[in-house]
Amino acid sequence: EKKECDEARFIPSKDIWSQSERITYLKQGNRAAIKTKVANTAHCRYIVCRIVSVKHEQRECVLTDEENHRVKYTQTFANILPLPSLHSVSLSKRTIFRVGTKVLAIYPSTTCFYPAVIVKPPKPNQTKYTLCFDD
Repeated sequence: EKKECDEARFIPSKDIWSQSERITYLKQGNRAAIKTKVANTAHCRYIVCRIVSVKHEQRECVLTDEENHRVKYTQTFANILPLPSLHSVSLSKRTIFRVGTKVLAIYPSTTCFYPAVIVKPPKPNQTKYTLCFDD
């Protein structure tokens, strides 16, 4: 029996990527986030991966785990969250999240995403937010 992930405890406020932007960004070598099931639980987590190959005909990518390069995942375009570098998306095009917005953010010193709330947005022409991570 296939069990769905328990997503009720956290739902991001919005997805800032249009489908065309996702597809444009999905290139070999780029970083992305994917949802994986936590072993022996009904929970999921988002992890940081690197795109190994793009299969446009099947609308899917093969990705490798950033922590364990031997672990590979195949995901459809719709299930991949692009993680742009500062070079791929200019600051003028970025969404600035407001204080109190729920986000998924990489917890310091890990490659996993955890629920957090924006405490303070970045200063003009900067990129770092102050976050409060859920316990």
